[in-house]
Amino acid sequence: MTELPAGLDVRRRSAVRDWFNHAARDIEACYHLAGQASVAQSFRDPVGTWETNALGTQNIVEALAAAAPTASLLVVSSSEVYGSPDPAELPLREDASLRPRSPYAASKVAAEAAALEGVFGRGLRVVIARPFNHVGPGQSPQFVVPSLVARVLRALETGASVVRVGNLEARRDFCDVRDVVRAYRLLVLNGEAATPYNVCSGRSASVREVLSMVLQAAGERLEVEVDPSLLRPTDVPMIYGDPTRLERTTGFRPERPLSATIEELVTEALRIRRATGRGERS
Repeated sequence: MTELPAGLDVRRRSAVRDWFNHAARDIEACYHLAGQASVAQSFRDPVGTWETNALGTQNIVEALAAAAPTASLLVVSSSEVYGSPDPAELPLREDASLRPRSPYAASKVAAEAAALEGVFGRGLRVVIARPFNHVGPGQSPQFVVPSLVARVLRALETGASVVRVGNLEARRDFCDVRDVVRAYRLLVLNGEAATPYNVCSGRSASVREVLSMVLQAAGERLEVEVDPSLLRPTDVPMIYGDPTRLERTTGFRPERPLSATIEELVTEALRIRRATGRGERS
């Protein structure tokens, strides 16, 4: 598998075009995940988020269509495009209304539009994935589950009895990232062009439930305190998806339970802290 070079900026049209022209004969499929992935960061830098997610997708669609027109393209969007759904709409299907509530979500709607232009305007085979929350080893602490793991372990290291967190009542649809990657591969092989697919479990778990799993995996009990500074400007109370279209098209079903993934994250974080001498309480 050929990867885009680490220094390539998808916002630079000429650089993206030159790379695809160079690699054209080796390209059978392109998995487009390059982007600005933080909702919080999108409020701080909306223009940069749009340039990366929307313009970057347009540049990749254009370059791939010119260099390797028979290749398949998977554009990874986000469940954030659905915004804050009415409870009666849950679980969300792909035909639900798009109601972006952040610059990040809006930029992903635009990325999907660029993907559709690739199909209808350039003849590319483009499939759209709308992943819900996913979690796994190596995920940045800017995301909810690794952030909770880091906060719990930091409290244990310092001997604190309280862990400070954001909104505990939000409910999300979590999948292990390795299941998500498997779904992406199946969509490249079997997905229908110009069609969005929810990549999700079809179930929701609250942040409070996730925190409980983290504490259980760490073998500790801590008091929990909500820190207003950790609350988002906008936050969706509950969202989970309907994976029926994905299942019918590809046969995909998630295999890894959330509790096992969280236990793995905690175990790995504890191992790293012990190896670096950060695991002793002060």
